[in-house]
Amino acid sequence: MTARKKEYAMDGKQAGFTLIELCMTVVVVALLSGFAAPAFAGLMHRLRADTLLSAMTVDFATARVRAISKGTDVVVCPSQNGETCDLTTDWLQGWVSFEDRNHNRRRDADEAIVYVHQKGKTGGLSVRSTAGRKSIVYRPDGLSMGANLTVTYCVKSRIHAKLVVNNGGRARVERPQRESTCPA
Repeated sequence: MTARKKEYAMDGKQAGFTLIELCMTVVVVALLSGFAAPAFAGLMHRLRADTLLSAMTVDFATARVRAISKGTDVVVCPSQNGETCDLTTDWLQGWVSFEDRNHNRRRDADEAIVYVHQKGKTGGLSVRSTAGRKSIVYRPDGLSMGANLTVTYCVKSRIHAKLVVNNGGRARVERPQRESTCPA
């Protein structure tokens, strides 16, 4: 019989973390998380703004197509209740689009709603149109008469993007070339 050599798991070397190493790792992870959290919050605000911008772009295009296909005026305006236009430039509370058969720019009971966009999570965002243009009317030929409508999307008081609807009824997105503050 030969003598067996005992094998030890550690074999004279360490096979794990010490409590000090574990604590240092936790501290480093906590510090890195603390630096990443504000950047992540900013990213979330920008993503919300982009989602809202996309929804409004699609809704304006839908209103234009509806005006052409139905042969009637279609109004898009800010609305908190989803039924009537608000006399405001604040689009963050939501908006409504409806067929305006009698051309009075107000929704009457017999006029069909095309769509309603209700307010969602909007912390840190601001969505305002120019003071002179609180709504847009698409005519049966798809045109939007009057001055351009510009809706400015702001994130934390900085301009993120602008949605511009020209007289031809076409909506386009403009991104700022350099950082600038939002109009009040």
